[in-house]
Amino acid sequence: MADVHLHEKRAERLKKLIQASQVLARVESLETLLPQLLTLAQDVTYTEGSSILLYDPAADRLRFTLARNECAGLAENLLGQNIELRLGEGIAGHVAQTREPVIVNDVSRDARFSRGTDAKTGFVTRNLMCAPIVHQDELLGVAQVLNAKERDAFDPPDLELLESFAGLAAVALIRSRLLDLRLAQERIQAQLDAAARIQASFWPAMPDLAPHAEVWARTEPAVMVGGDFYDCIPLADGSVVVAVGDVSGKGLPAALVGAALWARLRTLATTVDAPGEFLAELNRQMGAVLSGGMFATMLLGRVWPATGRVLLACAGHNAPLLCRRDACLELAVPGGLPVGLEEGTAYPSTELRLEPGDHLLFYTDGITEARAPSREFFGEERLFAILSEPARSREGASGSDKSLRGPRLVQTVKDWRAGASANDDVSVLEVHLK
Repeated sequence: MADVHLHEKRAERLKKLIQASQVLARVESLETLLPQLLTLAQDVTYTEGSSILLYDPAADRLRFTLARNECAGLAENLLGQNIELRLGEGIAGHVAQTREPVIVNDVSRDARFSRGTDAKTGFVTRNLMCAPIVHQDELLGVAQVLNAKERDAFDPPDLELLESFAGLAAVALIRSRLLDLRLAQERIQAQLDAAARIQASFWPAMPDLAPHAEVWARTEPAVMVGGDFYDCIPLADGSVVVAVGDVSGKGLPAALVGAALWARLRTLATTVDAPGEFLAELNRQMGAVLSGGMFATMLLGRVWPATGRVLLACAGHNAPLLCRRDACLELAVPGGLPVGLEEGTAYPSTELRLEPGDHLLFYTDGITEARAPSREFFGEERLFAILSEPARSREGASGSDKSLRGPRLVQTVKDWRAGASANDDVSVLEVHLK
């Protein structure tokens, strides 16, 4: 008869273990998970008390994270003590260190048992079981149950149940961690989406330069936000300041620096005449912002659409391109170091004159360094080939884009990547003299 009762009791406990696995599979937050774990641990092992000690790898300590006890106030008292254990300290520390579960049916005879916790809480421990909570060799913590109920000692089947419970607890803790990570990633993604919308709203509308010229610009970040920027600022004398910049790095840090540069660019445009002086002043003002190894390459121009006069200055950026009829060449523009690298850098200004029909293009190295799925670079040879194509090759373009070369270049680079992720931001600014 006793054997029948024992089998029934173990069958009931196995049923509770199955129920525990179902409950833990539904728990999503750690705050909800830990109390459930303790309740299930005591239900499965039929004990007076239980506790979970989570492992803090940074401190290399076990911490009592949650406790449950049938005696009112004892669990709260235990947690209020902020008790920590070193690996190897006490029975829980020993289990964490060895990764082996134990039964101690008489703690008074076990030298590993530390009476400090009982002394601090008033609980009297008679016997206990302790099992490590481990996931793929990573120590997560220790589960322990105290004082077997309606029996004098724990037995090996009891320990097997606790080990099974500890395995479920490990999966549940990892699942909770992954859910927290997913939520954090979703919050970051939402913030990046908002940042991308805000940055897109900053891109300036290109002014109407009719009847003498037209200007077009486009930027496409490699990630949600990018460090490339452009601008075209009309001045009172009929000229326009045109600029393309490329902040080192990608993502949000580069975007924030790019926004700061763009704001200074707008402020200085109406106070500095020559592009070289403009860059020198920008370099001076941005020294503090561009600390910590960040810098920005820039190409700056001042264009008089009515006459075709152009002044150019370069800060470590790709040289501008001049497309005339069916040929494209790189303009030699002496320059200085990128903005933010060295105080007192000089930036000479270079003058040239555009003829009707000419295209002046500024671009960032995301164009030439774009990679196909085969990892081959787009390169300068393709760049010049696309920009040198005769106008009839651009008949598929719509509206004013038929006379422009930048839109076709950006689309060709996108086709070249063939769906592969961009490895750098892409920007193009084009001035077409009519």
